Amino acid sequence: MKALLPVLLVFSLGTAQAAQCTAKSTDRTVALVELYTSEGCDSCPPADRWLSSLGPRGFAPDRVVPIALHVDYWDYIGWKDPYARQAHSTRQRKMGPQARACGDGLYPPGAAAGAGFPQLA
Repeated sequence: MKALLPVLLVFSLGTAQAAQCTAKSTDRTVALVELYTSEGCDSCPPADRWLSSLGPRGFAPDRVVPIALHVDYWDYIGWKDPYARQAHSTRQRKMGPQARACGDGLYPPGAAAGAGFPQLA
């Protein structure tokens, strides 16, 4: 029983600290831009450059958060993308019709943005 007391004490202190932790969103909305890309895709480097250009074009992190998600479904053509993850491909599939091109198939590069997304063209 004596060994259990320190464990319970540590647990209760952690719970008390967690209850005091709060987070609050600001009034501003920040857009999340997800670029689905692959190193094996010859159309992807221009999209990667576009994503990288957002900061210098005035879309600072307080306005846009750009992320590149490398998909694995393009690996079959011979170039294995070391950054590709099946989870990224699954995420793109879940995006729905806006993430699809060429009929029912997925195709990189593809971008998706959250609500409040500013015009970036």
